[in-house]
Amino acid sequence: MKKSLITSAIAAIAITVTSCGGNSSTTASATDSTATATDSVAAIAQLTTPDLTFAEVKGNVKTVANTDPQYGESHIFEFDAEGNLIKCSTYENAKYKRDSEGQIIAIDVYDEEFAYIWENARPSVNTINEPDGTTLTYQFEYDSNGALIKTTGTSDGPDGVSTWTETYTYGPDSFDDHGNWISRTVYNSDINQTVTATRKITYY
Repeated sequence: MKKSLITSAIAAIAITVTSCGGNSSTTASATDSTATATDSVAAIAQLTTPDLTFAEVKGNVKTVANTDPQYGESHIFEFDAEGNLIKCSTYENAKYKRDSEGQIIAIDVYDEEFAYIWENARPSVNTINEPDGTTLTYQFEYDSNGALIKTTGTSDGPDGVSTWTETYTYGPDSFDDHGNWISRTVYNSDINQTVTATRKITYY
């Protein structure tokens, strides 16, 4: 199945790392996903914007580099000093449309458009219209810490309608000095596998 941009790119390492690493019988509750960040870091006022939220980071982030082992793709996201997304290495020629609050509501990539609906300051629905007439719809659910815990996908096209669900369980996590996770254990129900995801973050 085709992944939405948020699950295959913007939040790739957070939720779709599934095909490398070993199996594990130990998982933690999704509500524990960011519970181990230090109190001192949590107390520091840090830059937040819709684009930083989109990539699940906070602070004066310059780049986020991660790898999606399931699809063999690497992604590097670049932000300006105000926290606006200025480049995604996977979709370098993408055009972003935003609402009055600065939230990304559409990304034009090649001959496709990824349209987003936001709720509670996070993307909740992503719709993709394929050239062959197929419409892909993804619905996202998050835990209290903002980690994606469930994706429900629907494909409606020439071959009929199909629906699938993936759930994600996190922990343990490791954090940098800014409170952003840099190592995360993720269990994906779709392939019944647990792996450890890592990402490198640079700051201004």
